[in-house]
Order: sequence, then C-alpha cells, then structure tokens
Amino acid sequence: MNNIQKTKPTIYLDMDECVCDFMSAYYRVEPLIDTPKKFHTMVMEHKIFTGLDWMPHGTDLVEALERLHASVHVEMLSSLGTYTPEVAEEAKRQKTEWLQKKFIRWPANFVNSWAEKHRYASPTSILIDDRHDTCRSWREAGGIAIEYRDENIYEMLDLISTSVQHIIDKGTTQ
Repeated sequence: MNNIQKTKPTIYLDMDECVCDFMSAYYRVEPLIDTPKKFHTMVMEHKIFTGLDWMPHGTDLVEALERLHASVHVEMLSSLGTYTPEVAEEAKRQKTEWLQKKFIRWPANFVNSWAEKHRYASPTSILIDDRHDTCRSWREAGGIAIEYRDENIYEMLDLISTSVQHIIDKGTTQ
C-alpha cells in the first residue's frame, strides 16, 4: 500500500509594501527626513500603522493566498522597525489592529528588524517580502523568497503558485 504524504508549505507574508502602503503614509509627514526619531514620532504620536491604506493590489494578494488555503499555511511576518521596547510594543499593537480591521486572521509574527526574518526560513517556507536584503538572507537560510512588487501582481501570483507546487512536489513521499 502506498502512503502518500504531501508537504504543506508555509507562506510568510510581509505587511508593509506588500499588503499595506507604509511608505506613502511615512513620507507624507516630513518627506525628506528618515531618522529613528521620525519613526518614533510616526508610531507613538501619529499611530501610523493603524490607518495605512491597502497597497493597490494588496487585497488581490490576500485573496489569492486565501484561495490556496487547502494547500498552504499562511502567516504574517512583519518587522516592527525598532529595538526600542515601547515603540516596538506600540507598533505591534497598531499592526495587529490593522490586521483585525482588515479581517486578516492569519497568525501574526513580529520581529524587531527585517534582518531577523530569516530565522523563520526552512526548506518548506516561502517568504513574500518587498525587501531585497530580506529575501536574500531568507534564501541563504534555506527558504524560498519572492521579492514582491505590487505593480507586477500577476507575475507575483504565478511565482507563488509555482513555489508552492515545487515544495509540494519535492516533499511528496511514497
């Protein structure tokens, strides 16, 4: 008797610039300034993460991942952008609130910096993230990374489907 077991990949989805439009909101206030003090102010005073708009194709991406539900696990993986404890906690609270308001119920994982995301990488994990450095370190840690570009949504969705199928095919045992 053949016992076929299929591997169920985990997709880790970044929030900022994949699902929600952080950069537009961030640079709306003091467009030429990008400092830790500005980030602190944007989180603590402006509550930036609670009112972010969707990326133009953010809902398309989320809906496509919802349709893959039977063959993948999906989790959010987002950077808090700081190592300052009180700012990190507030950013986490705001991001969680945003996800809840948008009815995104996948488990949410948070790291202090993009440089820590690779700790979640495995041969059966796929990262969808807009940062080149994050994707590179994810691949170096043994996972599959898709460098997301919202303007290329249909190409991105094809890459996601191909990557999921690759893991399933590779992990199928008899």
